[in-house]
Amino acid sequence: MIRFLSRFAAPLTVAALMAAAPAAQAGVLFSDSFNTDAQASVLNFNAFNQWVITGGNVNNTLHTVDYIRSGGYSIDCVGKLGGCVDLDGSTGKAGLMTTKDAFELLAGTTYLFSLDLSGSQRNGNTDKVSFGFAGLAGTEVSVQGDAFNTFALSFTPDADVFARLFIRDAGGNDTIGAILDNVSLSTAAQVPEPGTLALLVVGLAAIGLRRRRAA
Repeated sequence: MIRFLSRFAAPLTVAALMAAAPAAQAGVLFSDSFNTDAQASVLNFNAFNQWVITGGNVNNTLHTVDYIRSGGYSIDCVGKLGGCVDLDGSTGKAGLMTTKDAFELLAGTTYLFSLDLSGSQRNGNTDKVSFGFAGLAGTEVSVQGDAFNTFALSFTPDADVFARLFIRDAGGNDTIGAILDNVSLSTAAQVPEPGTLALLVVGLAAIGLRRRRAA
């Protein structure tokens, strides 16, 4: 199932939409199923094992996300098991999720950042979620409805670089956001299997793009 993918301006990226077939998963650099962060659902949660939540404090209102145990607040995680994240939080200001660790990305190697997303599960609104490699490459997808789909961003750096992953509900301001589960970072030869691989976004460094134009 292919969905339309919009992209936001990123100085070091160019995006193209293509279908991708699932392949065996190996060589994963990072993964998080959110199953061990807490034993119960917690609103405005900021004690993730592998993520920090930021975004500022506007008029004494923190930007947050909610941690959900499957079934809590009428929200199901993937497989109706474990934990997941309501990206809008409960303050009316969606938080920015960033990995605690920065990952070394090698020049000329293609990396896949994949995640499972559903719509809000509590209303029919369309949510927009932005995700990517902080400061390097990113994109925005639209999600609606209860079903989870897998989205992937592909990025090939032109030089060795360290980068953190980021995720944010781009329009989150109503406390009912998109639901996140099963995040992973792997090399391009290992496309994650879970769910329906809905999108593959190809990111290339701007320097490489200029070289092709000059060719």
